[in-house]
Amino acid sequence: MLSHRSADPLEPIPFVAGRPAGAVCRAIFGDVCELWTLFAFAVAEPVYSRLVNRPMYLERQFDSSLWLLIGLLSLAGPVLLAAMSCGLAYMNRRAYRVWHAGAWAVMAGLLVLFSFRYSRLELSFYIVGVVAVCLTAALVYVRQRIAATGSLLRLASVGTLLFPAIFAIEVFGRGSDARIGGAAEIRRPIPVVLIVLDEFCGVTLMDANREVNAARFPGFAELGATATWYRNATSVHPRTDHAVPAILSGKFPDRVSEPLAQDYPQNLFSLLLRGRTYAPVVFEPFTRLYPVGELKGLLRSETLYHDTAASFFKTLPAAYLQEVLPDDQPLVNIDLPLAWFNLRNPVEEWNRRGGLIMHMWDSDRVQQFDQFLECVVPRPQPALYFAHFCLPHYPWCYLPSGRRYEADKGIFATTRIPGALGEIREDWGPDELAADQACVRYILQAQFADRQVSRVIARLKEAGLFDECLMIVVADHGVSFRPNRSRRSPAADSLADIMSVPLFVKLPKQTAGEISDRNVETIDVLPTIADVLGIDLAEPVDGVSFLDPAVAEKPIKRFNSQQEVIEVEPGFEEKYAVLAHLIGKFGGGQSPERMYRLGPHSEWIGRSVEELRVSLSEGWKPVVDTPRDFRMEKDFVPCHLTGHVEGSDELPPRPVALAVAVNGVIRGTTRTYTTPGFRDRWSLLLPEEDFRAGENMVEVFVIPGADVGANSR
Repeated sequence: MLSHRSADPLEPIPFVAGRPAGAVCRAIFGDVCELWTLFAFAVAEPVYSRLVNRPMYLERQFDSSLWLLIGLLSLAGPVLLAAMSCGLAYMNRRAYRVWHAGAWAVMAGLLVLFSFRYSRLELSFYIVGVVAVCLTAALVYVRQRIAATGSLLRLASVGTLLFPAIFAIEVFGRGSDARIGGAAEIRRPIPVVLIVLDEFCGVTLMDANREVNAARFPGFAELGATATWYRNATSVHPRTDHAVPAILSGKFPDRVSEPLAQDYPQNLFSLLLRGRTYAPVVFEPFTRLYPVGELKGLLRSETLYHDTAASFFKTLPAAYLQEVLPDDQPLVNIDLPLAWFNLRNPVEEWNRRGGLIMHMWDSDRVQQFDQFLECVVPRPQPALYFAHFCLPHYPWCYLPSGRRYEADKGIFATTRIPGALGEIREDWGPDELAADQACVRYILQAQFADRQVSRVIARLKEAGLFDECLMIVVADHGVSFRPNRSRRSPAADSLADIMSVPLFVKLPKQTAGEISDRNVETIDVLPTIADVLGIDLAEPVDGVSFLDPAVAEKPIKRFNSQQEVIEVEPGFEEKYAVLAHLIGKFGGGQSPERMYRLGPHSEWIGRSVEELRVSLSEGWKPVVDTPRDFRMEKDFVPCHLTGHVEGSDELPPRPVALAVAVNGVIRGTTRTYTTPGFRDRWSLLLPEEDFRAGENMVEVFVIPGADVGANSR
């Protein structure tokens, strides 16, 4: 049974005449332990946790700054609390009581605010404030009424010593890659070019003859003429944060490893860069596998990027406030440096021509390719030219010509994918038209990626590097566009879409192209590079070199779907069902206009508006939401329309068929979607050839009397 005291437990025992000094000291020590426990949970532990989750930011800091932080939070904190408590107890009994009660309430209030942040409740700042005050008052009341609460807090103060210990282990213990030994011996150093594309199904490249579709992908066809195309290549994971490390390390991904150098100490970067044999040109916006020691030296040697101790300790309070306060709080303007978000100064980054170059992974992608090509130059030592580009990954905004139809400013600045559901827009609803339209946008952006591959080949030849280099083009994983399925998480009928990836390998001096159906996985890329360069790997890997004739072909394919490890027959015949599916819907590329005839009544396309009876019907009025301006410019074509319909009812009872005219001619048809949440929405992608330079007149009409059922395209 809990005991109750008549005296206020929050009222400390001050120094008074006749009171034994030992009892007074013990009382103050107990009060300090309570406050220290609350401080450790409300301030120290959140700061430690935030920093551990910012590994790139930590790499910018000197070890002395981090040890100083540990000293301030876990040593100076309790010393300061003890000093203030003793001083106030000596000076004034009332001041001591107010100090202790106020500090206790503040720490408890911070804990309450943190509980709201981690509960994921979407509440406004003012509601959170009122509730936090009430809950804090309740905690203070419980502390006053139940003496055991104070005893529990005092006992917990011993356990708070684990917080700085765990932080030190995370920061100073896991960051070493020394266990793989010294620099690898590279017996045959030659230039290495590794291009990793993102979210690219390898079957997309095929034509009806199961060869590279030269009509759609002339760049890959050019590469295939002097490289080996591993047509049966597959990924091992559907997520970039696991799939790219698998390529770079040769390790099959597990559920616990993070895309950090300390979790993958033996990887392509550590093998080639630790011994200074290779000059680094590394464009990697997503994972953080660059060698820890090399990265520290790189970041700390760049005064423009280096954070001083003063900057470090200025950033931490802002980061803490961002963590504890609701997003809509109006009290303070929280300004965090780019380094906190694992970014560097963008102006300076665009001017770099070597080393580790990091941009936003999902924006300004053509500019990233331009910069990469400028880095491909003859060098006095062999170079590693590595680039991971978010192509043809969403956001889809590029056309095969290189022009855009939307701004390339990242996923969250892009128009929502029509018909896509889920928190991160990766789940297709039941509407087949929505998935097919998205697939067309993906294919067009894959053709844009093909254009970039062609530019890389041309640049390598111009720099005199193409013949002598090892060039590999691969993707991290595929993508699926099937109704009621995920774009990335595989189901039985979408597994082949997501597993299949392109893989082309051009060996030094290779002049003839080949097609191989060997069972190859992305974890085989690193062992193959090591084989070509003559590197003996210090640690075992899960992949094998697919160039070594002594290595037997693997009997199965494996894929970590996040829920389970799936095993597939080595021939992977399912990919050809995907090919038949794509050709059946979108043709083989010889007639590109077929991809634009997905909507109902495609027979209207090409006819003059004046020839047809077009009018508003059934009370529905089509409205164009984007773009706002139909002016065609040098790098922009306003060919992707999104909009909605308005009428007397809130939602149309059945899909509304629409025709879109450009400069007086019907150029495409579509309809409103059947997916919940999109029933009044529509979109349409038109061929860029339908637009002329300068202003264009675009009109949208309801097709009167159109028979558009729920399953109609």
